[in-house]
Amino acid sequence: MKKWLHANDFCYKKAHGVPAKADKEKQKKFIEYYNRLKKKAGKKEPIYFADSVHPQHQTQLTYGWIPKGEQKEVATTAQQKRLNFIGGISLNGYRFTYHQTDKVNAYSICDFLWKLRKDNPGKFYVHVIWDNAKPHRDDEVSAFAKELGIKLHYLPPYSPNLNPAERMWKLMHESVRYNKYYGKFSEFTEATLGFFKSIGREKRILRERVTDNFQIVHSPLFAS
Repeated sequence: MKKWLHANDFCYKKAHGVPAKADKEKQKKFIEYYNRLKKKAGKKEPIYFADSVHPQHQTQLTYGWIPKGEQKEVATTAQQKRLNFIGGISLNGYRFTYHQTDKVNAYSICDFLWKLRKDNPGKFYVHVIWDNAKPHRDDEVSAFAKELGIKLHYLPPYSPNLNPAERMWKLMHESVRYNKYYGKFSEFTEATLGFFKSIGREKRILRERVTDNFQIVHSPLFAS
């Protein structure tokens, strides 16, 4: 059977998961909406894709290049303590703003928006695109954003593929957590903060990895 599968261009690999409720039509409509927004905003009104991330103090084992016949051993920790960040990236110039917090809620979201506005002073709107998490829809958050001159836009449900901030988090995990061990939580914290403080200078990597070249995903639970 294996010979037949190889002969007929099958290969043995891991399945690719997509959100069970991903809806391609809603994603298409968002992309159209985003392209109109980008054209209207131009270079004067920055557009930030924002999201929260919660990296855990835990080694994340993953693939790597290892000499044949050798086994790579990586120390691991069972600790589950985590950090909490809210971050946003503008693809025009790749400006990145982040805010560390004990808990992601309406209060800390407002702190992030205030910091974002501070990083973008001037009499122009700042646009923020993010998902439909409860704090993002909070009335106080909406009112505070309006007061700051920040316009909020929302992704369709179950569409992390349409948020480039998710690609930022992947870069963070690759840099900080993949096959790396930190004996102390303070060491893990320092490494994570070091990534966020320096990533804005890595323009080439950001241009290659964090883009709005969106890929539409479609759940097999929906009819074609």
